[in-house]
Amino acid sequence: MKLLAQWQGVLNNGIACLAFAPDGSKLSVAAAVDVYHSVAVLDVKGRIKKGGKGKKGFVLGKSKGCPDPILDMAWQSPTEFVTCGVKNYSLWSYSKKAKFKKPRNKIKRGIDGSALLCITFDKFKKRFLVGTKMGNVQIWVGDSNQTEIK
Repeated sequence: MKLLAQWQGVLNNGIACLAFAPDGSKLSVAAAVDVYHSVAVLDVKGRIKKGGKGKKGFVLGKSKGCPDPILDMAWQSPTEFVTCGVKNYSLWSYSKKAKFKKPRNKIKRGIDGSALLCITFDKFKKRFLVGTKMGNVQIWVGDSNQTEIK
């Protein structure tokens, strides 16, 4: 096995989760072990532009997360992804001009009040499925919780 590339220096205290954008052009990275639980987006297509920007692994954007650890993340489109964790579910927007838009919602917990441990996006029904510490699966659309499967 051979290491092909390594990205370092923006999130220094540990990486908790990684997720590719649906088009494969971006990789979102969350650090659950730094004070701010930061989130970053990398260019993974490897486009090289004048001045060296746009190289594979180039940091497209970085932002502070939330006060509580981020445990998982999933993209719903090439410009939006969700992070979830101990006391949070946050919908993020990313664009080349604005970089990150702060999450559109405040810190939330699941219906049962428990931590949100894992997340995936159902592209067919355009919704997120979130696993909770209490053993339930919750269905979220955008930034609102729709229902819970026990």
